[in-house]
Amino acid sequence: MSANDKYPQPTTSQIASGMAQCRGNARELLHDAKLLEENLRYARAYMVLHTACEELAKFFILELAGRRLSQGNPPSWKRFWQRFRNHDSKIAQLSVQLLALRIEGGAIDPDLLAAADTLFSYELQPRNASLYVDMGQNGEFRSPNDIDFSVPLPTVWGVVTLALRAANQRGETVNELHSHLQKASTEPDQNAALKVLEIAVRRMADAGLSESEIIAAIEKRIPGT
Repeated sequence: MSANDKYPQPTTSQIASGMAQCRGNARELLHDAKLLEENLRYARAYMVLHTACEELAKFFILELAGRRLSQGNPPSWKRFWQRFRNHDSKIAQLSVQLLALRIEGGAIDPDLLAAADTLFSYELQPRNASLYVDMGQNGEFRSPNDIDFSVPLPTVWGVVTLALRAANQRGETVNELHSHLQKASTEPDQNAALKVLEIAVRRMADAGLSESEIIAAIEKRIPGT
């Protein structure tokens, strides 16, 4: 297998198509989650909503790659595909997107952001617990139905609704998404990224992390390191 087979290098047109498909799948997952919730299948509804969050995160990962391509500065495709296929990387990207929406002046409930931060800080643990039997902290086996997943559902609904709204603003059709990628400029992206980093560092400091711990946490999450 060649490097290009393992790490494909899509065009901006292909990326726009991928964005549309990720968003379309997320919309279908939201419909499925609603049906599950209405039938009191809270654990499965949570799992489906979490998957919708990941699909929307992939939308924004594709967007970043498409913007870089349009600027003549293609990403490292190895790192791109690692992020695209890694569960934790996708949730991290979604968290960054929520911060970006706050920076852009969106009317976002700070309580929702705080709840999302708490929920996503557990990485894949809640998602896995909504799907698999495992041993609980008390040493007894428990099934997903033993956990009240109706509690975190409103937070995940809020997150996925915000992310979908942002994705919709990029354009509805593949052609509109492609035009959106071509209109991207480098400087605003860099400024927004720095503001997101500033907020994230401030939050880590407020949580009691030392300077060395903050640096270590950032380095740990740099793709490819």
